[in-house]
Amino acid sequence: MAAARVYFLGVRTRGSASHRAFPAWMKAIGWSASLIGVDMPLHSDCPRYADFLARMKDDERCAGAQVTSHKVRVFECLADGLDFLDPDACSLGEVGAVAIAAGTLTGFSPDMMALAGELSRMLLAGGQPPRAREVVILGGGGAGRAVALASARFGGAIVPKITITERDGQVKADLEARLEALLNTAGRVHAEVRDGAENDDVVRHAPAGSLLVNATGLGKDIAGSPISGDVTLPADSIAWDLNYRGDLRFLQHARAQSGRGVQVFDGWDYFLRNWFACLSRLAGMAPAEDRFERFCAASEFLRPTISY
Repeated sequence: MAAARVYFLGVRTRGSASHRAFPAWMKAIGWSASLIGVDMPLHSDCPRYADFLARMKDDERCAGAQVTSHKVRVFECLADGLDFLDPDACSLGEVGAVAIAAGTLTGFSPDMMALAGELSRMLLAGGQPPRAREVVILGGGGAGRAVALASARFGGAIVPKITITERDGQVKADLEARLEALLNTAGRVHAEVRDGAENDDVVRHAPAGSLLVNATGLGKDIAGSPISGDVTLPADSIAWDLNYRGDLRFLQHARAQSGRGVQVFDGWDYFLRNWFACLSRLAGMAPAEDRFERFCAASEFLRPTISY
């Protein structure tokens, strides 16, 4: 039987470790598939996404697609062209992956499957009961929204407030329309949307112990950081960049403030959990923990050395 094909929609997919890791991943989970990168500029017009969807439909060996950087636009442009959307994808207004089974296309959010474990080690570590931490998310696209929803599900006692910033006016308006119902239903957490131009001010005035998340893509697809270099991060805060490659300037800035108790996390483990969640769904496999351990072990040769 011919190997399946998995499409990977992004901006510069060639730089992703997924291409080098993919053969090892296939062996680890016992599946046979190849990975095809598809690059598209950010905020492309809907016809380009429609062409991408048509390409998937026309490929009899296509098992589905992983989506990065385009999650909100894929939802906006392709939701009506998919047969089903899972509840999280509908609530978030983002499609992080598409599965094809028996000719049926389903949009879903591997982010939500991946984030529970990653946020647990940050929000629940180091105390019984765990310390309450406000969450500041820089970037209101698909990944940022998923972080907000996953954080809210820990409840208001652990995450009393979530602030999301976004520079794009259209994305910000859509986020504002969804956010209150989304987060209040999840965990009765106070939520606020701020303009991305206020990033420095938002971070500077966040309370001690806050979780600060770079969900903008800056530092990966585009060089730079969502905050300027003169911002003092809150004491005892956690700086988490969803990126694991690029200049990671946000994490460079945070690491320089380790004397204030700032902890630093890159996006490598999140990257692995996200891909594992996606590929398990496309292969029709349960995302079993022992299989994930093999998946991680198979990826170890590509773990980036800390350069920030």
